[in-house]
Order: sequence, then structure tokens, then C-alpha cells
Amino acid sequence: AGLERFLVEFVRRNNPDIVGLTAAQVESLAMLVVGVTWLVVVARRPGGLRQPAREAPASRRAAAVGAA
Repeated sequence: AGLERFLVEFVRRNNPDIVGLTAAQVESLAMLVVGVTWLVVVARRPGGLRQPAREAPASRRAAAVGAA
């Protein structure tokens, strides 16, 4: 969302506020930094960004046990 908003603000006509960027662009960059930081922190945790394994439905488990 931060990157999209940042790019959209180049199309809109707003007056530059800080370092040639509009206030919305500065806020968008802040959102982008927070989002990337969050992803890095979550990725470094044990388990990271992996999806938990799905459990097979009960009917499949019963069939697998009966076949073994």
C-alpha cells in the first residue's frame, strides 16, 4: 500500500512540503519502511513466513489407516 500510494502521489497535483515530496508521499514512504521492517522481523522468527501444514480430512486419514 505504501509503494502504491507513493507512486500515485506523483500523478496528483499537490504542493511539495518536505525535500520536494508531498506530505502524502512522505507518509507513504514511512508506511513502506514499516511494512518492509515488519516482513523482515517476521521472516527471521523461528518458523518465518512458512504456512503451517494442512491436516488431511478425517475421511482421508481413516482410509489411509485402513489401507496400511
